[in-house]
Amino acid sequence: EVGLATGWTDADQQLHIPQTALQSYNELAWATDTNEAVEISNHSDFNFTTGSADQAFSISAWCMQAEDDSLFIFIQGGYGASIHQWEYSLYINSDQKIILSLHDGPTADGGARNDNTNYLNWITDSAVADKGEWFHVVTTYTGSKASGNGKIYINGSSVDVTYTETGTYQYMTNQGFSAMMFRKGTSGSYTGPGSLTEVSV
Repeated sequence: EVGLATGWTDADQQLHIPQTALQSYNELAWATDTNEAVEISNHSDFNFTTGSADQAFSISAWCMQAEDDSLFIFIQGGYGASIHQWEYSLYINSDQKIILSLHDGPTADGGARNDNTNYLNWITDSAVADKGEWFHVVTTYTGSKASGNGKIYINGSSVDVTYTETGTYQYMTNQGFSAMMFRKGTSGSYTGPGSLTEVSV
């Protein structure tokens, strides 16, 4: 396993589930929407980019959304009033739909493309679960932007998604920010309440 996680103790209910996958976070974590999140320090193993192109990756997790509020499962990047430097995120919106989102990075000469105007979304066409109900999600991305190159699976079955490109997406870049669970990036709002376990990237 890689990265240094902080904030886990406050959200952790100490249910131990053996898991051998690399880069996995296995204990049951519960968070309200008030100052409770898991932060994992920036590491190259969570940055799926060559610096000039995307690389393939997948995320899987058991999730439970307790109320009709967004729940961020895993997000790499910064977000706040003056920061829009996401790399990618997987989250449940307030309609209980899953969204995989990839955001453009800065240009090679340091110019900022990542201004929250160039990104890809894959969103499930319908709600994936009722609030308070546990479900398993897997999302995959082949490393190349196209409608069929991002997939979402709920409880082992592929589900229909709608693909959109906003602006002109090129590729993600390592922005140097931590990865987060239960929070909309390193400076964004806390999300929940809800619970996550067996999160693997």
